[in-house]
Amino acid sequence: MNHQLISNIILILFFVCKLYLDADAQNYNLPLNDFLQYRYEQKNIYTDKHLNIKPYIIDKNYYDSLNYSIIKQKKIINLFNRCEIKPIKTTVVAYDLLNNDFISNYSYGASILGNYTKKMTYQYDFFASLMRHENYFNEFIDSTQIIPHFGKINSEFYNMNFFLSNTGYLNYAAAQYINFEIGRGKNFFGDGINSLMLSDNANSYPYLKSNVNIWKIKYIYMISKLKDDDAKNTTAALNNKYAISHLISYNAAKWLNLYFFETVISAPIDSIGAKRGLDVNYLNPMIFLRPVEFAIGTADNVIMGFGGKLKITKFHQLYGQFILDEFILSQLKQRNGWWGNKYGIQAGLKSYKTLFINNLFAQIEINLVRPYTYSHENPIRAYGNYYQPLAHHLGANFREITALLRYNYKNIYLTSYFNYAEFGTDTLNTNYGHNIYLSYNTRIQEEGNFITQGILNRVVTAKLTANYPLVERWNLYLDISIEARYHNFNQLNNKNLIFYFGFKTLLFNY
Repeated sequence: MNHQLISNIILILFFVCKLYLDADAQNYNLPLNDFLQYRYEQKNIYTDKHLNIKPYIIDKNYYDSLNYSIIKQKKIINLFNRCEIKPIKTTVVAYDLLNNDFISNYSYGASILGNYTKKMTYQYDFFASLMRHENYFNEFIDSTQIIPHFGKINSEFYNMNFFLSNTGYLNYAAAQYINFEIGRGKNFFGDGINSLMLSDNANSYPYLKSNVNIWKIKYIYMISKLKDDDAKNTTAALNNKYAISHLISYNAAKWLNLYFFETVISAPIDSIGAKRGLDVNYLNPMIFLRPVEFAIGTADNVIMGFGGKLKITKFHQLYGQFILDEFILSQLKQRNGWWGNKYGIQAGLKSYKTLFINNLFAQIEINLVRPYTYSHENPIRAYGNYYQPLAHHLGANFREITALLRYNYKNIYLTSYFNYAEFGTDTLNTNYGHNIYLSYNTRIQEEGNFITQGILNRVVTAKLTANYPLVERWNLYLDISIEARYHNFNQLNNKNLIFYFGFKTLLFNY
């Protein structure tokens, strides 16, 4: 460990100690669910809160303002100041009319939330699930034995997949402006429906996160432990790897937010096959990672990007992201489709009072990502977790447009969703840049690469959902949906028309 790193650590510890306040700070994470996040944004759209960093850290007052108040004044064996145990219940059945296929989701468990001291809060969620998925998930599940977004299959039961899930966190408010969090879960960076930086697409993962919020700046430093396949390790088990991430968000004006993001995927072994573990050079939270990567001579995968949000009126916002995996300006000017120009672009618009109608929310978003973005020479360094992208679920080599409408009348919430996507998939022995887990050394060509190259896929999805609270203090909602999906590729057409009915606990996105 070098002297500069030691000096920076001492400086940080001194800064924390100096800011330490014995404040009654009870901070809780709002569940990373689109519906709950949207209700929180409605109340804070024109504040100075950094709504591009999720899950949102909220205080007891906001929880108490909701019908499903989570905090109760109770003491349990004199150890916990407050504690509440709530059931997790999900029962959803569905039928695909066009494929004569039944779909189901049965999940049951419990959620424990409270605070141990005035500064320390916690939450732990665990449940068991039996799921029978839509047929367009089956190829991925059969080939990886992984349930999308959730984890490894434990067993099969009557053509349904059984698995266990557990997530949670322990949050410590070290000072008025600083808190630390350790947990297992997901994070999301951005203002969009999707994120090109970090989304909740992949499985949950262990993480250690510091959150500094001073003046107009919010700073996130996070270390995550991920698992993926390693081309240099032939064992069947997934191998550990680490993601070290920075995000700095700055409210430049009341109407303008800017943020910068970077992350490095650090493999557990070096180029000669020796075990590395977590490189200590990446533990310095005060420096950027790309210079460190060059300085220590590693071949780790570094993703950088920036984004922003422009509030054009009180109820209307423009937002966007630009991510960069690799880039040479001279090659871009030549417009020759060089494979190494790997980047992605997002642009979107939000309206919280569409057509001057109260409670009518509209959002439209465009995303495009160049081929081979997020990939690496060795799949263990791809920007993913459990064979799933950490950013956009389509990986790379795609473009899409998404539209969303939400409307609520009293306790009835209606949501309509539309998505049109084009992406180019790979053939058996050819890498066109869609699958981030294929080595970019197997690329099809040096130049002439373009978005949607390979086997062109077109997917159109439309969904209408109605939600009604059954037991709000448990986040338990009635869910009725209809989904139409059309997938065209290689002169084949797959169609789905699915009706869903049931109830679900809103703790995450399904």
